[in-house]
Amino acid sequence: MNMLEKKGFLIIGILLACIFLFQNVYAFVGVTPVRYEINFEPGLKKVFYFNFLGDNDVQFKVYAEGDLSQYVGLSTNYLKEPGTVNVLLNLPDEIEKPGAHTIKIGALQQPKARNGMGIVGNIQGRIIVNVPYPGKYVEAELTTQDIKYGDIGEFVLKVISRGKEDVSTKSYVRVYDSKNELIEEIDLGENYLKSQEKIELYAEFDTLGHRAGKYKAVGVVEYEGKQAKDEKEFRIGELFIEIKDWTKKVWRGKINPFVIEIENFWNDPIENVFAEVFILNQNIRFNTPSITLGGFEKSNLTGYFDTTSIPAEINKVQAKITLFYSGKTTEKYVEIKLIKEIDYVMYTLMGVVTVLVILLIVVMALTRKIYGLKKEKIKGRKKKEKKHGPTKT
Repeated sequence: MNMLEKKGFLIIGILLACIFLFQNVYAFVGVTPVRYEINFEPGLKKVFYFNFLGDNDVQFKVYAEGDLSQYVGLSTNYLKEPGTVNVLLNLPDEIEKPGAHTIKIGALQQPKARNGMGIVGNIQGRIIVNVPYPGKYVEAELTTQDIKYGDIGEFVLKVISRGKEDVSTKSYVRVYDSKNELIEEIDLGENYLKSQEKIELYAEFDTLGHRAGKYKAVGVVEYEGKQAKDEKEFRIGELFIEIKDWTKKVWRGKINPFVIEIENFWNDPIENVFAEVFILNQNIRFNTPSITLGGFEKSNLTGYFDTTSIPAEINKVQAKITLFYSGKTTEKYVEIKLIKEIDYVMYTLMGVVTVLVILLIVVMALTRKIYGLKKEKIKGRKKKEKKHGPTKT
């Protein structure tokens, strides 16, 4: 048995041991409802129901803990199988500490009586009791949503009177751009709330005239010279990076730089932007390094395309370019041509040789012409001498 086979058997043995040791892990446990919320009332008696879920043979130990758990009675401390627990809450006439008090009603999963190791689940439901503050006290909760450009978005401002006394309020929502500059204030008017009363106010925000990007909304409630605030971010438009251009021709038989031009249609910088290029039917894949792309900025991503494994008879390939950014992707299918690299040295030598040949032909032609003229001149002189005799000097 070679070393590779020994390692394979060792890994299989470890996996089997893990399966044996953790055979008591249960696939599913849960509780419904997860949470109740009530306002404090002196001497309040109320029953709450928690349904603990799991496989049919799951058993639970039931308990109560946390704030005000001493005022809780459980219908059972043990469940032999998934089921419902009734919780009787019997509040006192007074609780000194104001604010939200949390009672946890839990069910601790019991391991099965067998050999091996087990993992137990501990699930909890909650009862929230809101005890009012002395005098007048207000809390604000703002809910926002992303809005498509051109649409009108809606924000919800929840105003909650947490004090023992009734209160008058004035509310509004302020909207800030990514530079934290105030661009709009939406007046939600005045309201009168009784102790522990809550209301919901709705603010509309028109996106026309505002660029795509991140914004912040701040819900403000004024009362008795004080303010309650809550702020949330939201976006206008769509977070999007477009593939504008790409390398359309590459040399075959070598490693080529491959450039992708991209443009950010978001007004804030986007970090960790990179591309993957997959050459279809060739099992070739390469990535570019990541960059930070500024708001509304164009930039290039550069990867390297190795064409050495592509057969010589293929003149073009199809590719899928995928951009990755902020949990989103942009894809584009493109065509890339493969061209043969020019041998500039060879062409230079051929040019030089051609020029030399042409020069040689010209020289030979001139030499022949000069030789012919000289020959004719000598021949003419001989004829003249024969007719008139030698020329005297």
